[in-house]
Amino acid sequence: LGGRPAPCVGRPPPPIAPFPGGFRYANRAVVPPERAAAAAPFLQTTGGDVYAEVAVAWLAARSCWGLVAGEDLEAGTAVCAYTGDVVSRAAARAREDADHAAGRPTYILAVVEHSRDASLPAWRTVIDATDRGGVARFANHSCEPTCDVVAARARYQLLPTLSLVVVADVVKGGELTFDYA
Repeated sequence: LGGRPAPCVGRPPPPIAPFPGGFRYANRAVVPPERAAAAAPFLQTTGGDVYAEVAVAWLAARSCWGLVAGEDLEAGTAVCAYTGDVVSRAAARAREDADHAAGRPTYILAVVEHSRDASLPAWRTVIDATDRGGVARFANHSCEPTCDVVAARARYQLLPTLSLVVVADVVKGGELTFDYA
């Protein structure tokens, strides 16, 4: 699957900072590799972690950044992968404490997978998207989410690919959310 554009749109009102600092593609568009040569110099290629047209946008009603659909999305559509550093639980706690002390936001996602075979232990994957994550880190929490996080593995793949998948149809401009619990 090739990537799709994921521009940053909108501007927060003062006195809020224009965009959280320290992010790899914070306010750059994300384009598929086949369009990279023709793209403007400020564009960055992600390597295919965005599967549908989305945008990082300032959500004035919520006073925060969020992920919105750039096209109508049907239930079952994979939107983007949750990418970042794979870390241990201890490292995630230490990073979260350091980011909190520095006044920075944290984008750590922990997923626990259970086997159908109860004799096998649960598998936990922790991804820190704070410094090197993709656009999925901007999907906000909702108790009535429009997406689920789905862990999938190709044959012989040790770590899962964590993707946001639409659970209910989302219209263009609609916010993409998932339940953090």
